[in-house]
Amino acid sequence: MTDVPAAPLVATDRLDETRAFYRWLGFKVVQAGPDTVELAWPDDLNRRIAFRQAAIVATPTVSLRLEVADVEGQYRRIGAVHTLAAKLRDDGPGRRVFAVADPNGVLLEFAGPAKKSAQPPPAARAVIYPMVMSAG
Repeated sequence: MTDVPAAPLVATDRLDETRAFYRWLGFKVVQAGPDTVELAWPDDLNRRIAFRQAAIVATPTVSLRLEVADVEGQYRRIGAVHTLAAKLRDDGPGRRVFAVADPNGVLLEFAGPAKKSAQPPPAARAVIYPMVMSAG
């Protein structure tokens, strides 16, 4: 048994470009083979995403929310190089978010930490979550 939670697995016909994109974002390659790559968030090796080479890719939409300490800094860095899917905006009480699509159309939503409020924090929070929606 391992402490690493299950990682979303995305089939792609653009594995090399995908690996380069995530490494540029700062993800660490945890495992790699000729047809697969598993990457971990730089500050938490338990937050992972994996990609597998596929000859024909079904196109489900996958979205991942990644919490970052400096969302404005990430917005400037990523927006300077890549077209953003959603500009920096307020999303809920005290949280700023923006999004960029990876080479496979996987939507990465970067979220800053929620500002403290007078209400007690929830017992648990999801930091990274996959959402799969079929196009049909």
